[in-house]
Amino acid sequence: MKYIKTYDEFQFLNENKVVYFNILESLASARKLFLNTNKIPDNIFNNLIEIDPSPSKKYLEKICKFYLEKPDIDLIKNLIVSFDSLVNKHIFKGKDSDINSYKSFQDFQNVIEGNKDKKSKTEIEKNIKRKDAEIILNNDKFLIISPLTHEAACIYGSGTKWCITEKTPRYWDSYVKKDIKFYFILNKHLDESDPMYKIAVSVYLDGRKEVYNAIDEEIYFKKIESLGLKEDLFKPESMTIEKYLKKWIKGSYTIDEDGFCNVNGNVKITNQSISKLPVKFNKVSGYFYCSENKFISLEGFPQEVGGNFDCSENELVSLKYGPKEVGKDFNCSHNKLTSLEGCPQKVGGNFDCENNKLTSLEGGPEEVNGYFICTRNILISLKGGPKKVSDSYNCSENKLISLEGSPKEIFKNFDCNDNQLISLKGGPEKIKQNFNCARNKLISLEGSPKIVGGDFYCVASHLISLKGGPEKIKQNFNCAHNELTSLEGSSKEVGENFYCHDNNLISLEDIPKKIGRDFNCRNNKLNMTEEEIRKLSDIKGKILI
Repeated sequence: MKYIKTYDEFQFLNENKVVYFNILESLASARKLFLNTNKIPDNIFNNLIEIDPSPSKKYLEKICKFYLEKPDIDLIKNLIVSFDSLVNKHIFKGKDSDINSYKSFQDFQNVIEGNKDKKSKTEIEKNIKRKDAEIILNNDKFLIISPLTHEAACIYGSGTKWCITEKTPRYWDSYVKKDIKFYFILNKHLDESDPMYKIAVSVYLDGRKEVYNAIDEEIYFKKIESLGLKEDLFKPESMTIEKYLKKWIKGSYTIDEDGFCNVNGNVKITNQSISKLPVKFNKVSGYFYCSENKFISLEGFPQEVGGNFDCSENELVSLKYGPKEVGKDFNCSHNKLTSLEGCPQKVGGNFDCENNKLTSLEGGPEEVNGYFICTRNILISLKGGPKKVSDSYNCSENKLISLEGSPKEIFKNFDCNDNQLISLKGGPEKIKQNFNCARNKLISLEGSPKIVGGDFYCVASHLISLKGGPEKIKQNFNCAHNELTSLEGSSKEVGENFYCHDNNLISLEDIPKKIGRDFNCRNNKLNMTEEEIRKLSDIKGKILI
């Protein structure tokens, strides 16, 4: 029986004696089990030797067993070749790579056919490099690619600290949603010890660029140009007007003869990091959301919005070119506005202009059919503000020295805490819910509303008198942490709790005649018993002395 067919085979085996002896061992074992016992004919045995792709014929014994189960040499050959390939590519590891671990031919066939199309990590990476990356430049100095998938970003960005190359694609996905295009510059003459061996360039839709070295330190784009690379290599994502509109609009739209887009539906352009609209809008029947971007102007924005209009968290310095009609809420908070000129005169819902740089409310809406918020600005006056607010009014955390210009009637809450008010004159006369003037520089409560439908807070306002305060408070009255020596001028009736602790009170002679719940006068200069206090007021709850 001739197992070594050519001199070349003999020479190879002579030079690889270990392999040679392994072959002899495999052949001897298989011959003893299957040939000498007449389980497999001599000619078939020779054919089975030939289909074993391993150099040492280590699969031969198992191949013979498979043949006894399934006498189909071609099928066995295909499966064995596939198995050997899966093992050599390290796709099969551990128990899977041991051919003797398979109890039957059918088990072996099922596993191989389920895995034969699997590719090795190297093959997968090669495929990703070929299909999932756009080659921008490839010369003797640089390879510049634009990754099209997270997998390609991880492969080409390996060894860096860029967040888009992390195993989970959350950062990659968030940037892709903003249509940010990435470019990786691989310097062929630098190794990993140099932070410039890989550079990432992120290009926004408006052309802005951010550049990072391999250790994720931001560098100037001029550094890229100093390498001899031209700026026009790094272009933003290619977007047509139709692509923008399809992405942003939920509903239908038409473009009129003047080039303006009219939308029957909603528009959402949030968190896109863009600074300018590529299309001009006219009318939007639903909402128009464009928050969390880089807009510095409302040029191109709709003139009529049937639902909410939200341009918050941008870099706007003016509301010029903004909508003149808004059916529901108007939100321009968290910008850099110094004026409200350009906003609609009537807002169908809430109006929020907090966290800007407003020094005046001139030019703002005259009527707000929801709440009005202008907190955290640098307002010194409320003049020019809305004359009618159908919900709450919040002007806290400003520099107000007067409430002149506020509406005369507030349908819910009025909050002017954390200002520099020395008087409440000019403020609202009717409050249906809560009134908060805490943390100001008030001396008295002159000018406060006479009847408060909810709570009245004047905590930590430097008060030395409660004169001029509301006559009736339906819920809680809190004048704690002031400089009061008496309760002269306090409300005649408080519906719930009365707090006057942490003052300089020496007398409770002018305590409200009726208190619906608890009375707290701790940390004062009083020397009174609970019994003495109850003689002065009808207190329904506890007394804290």
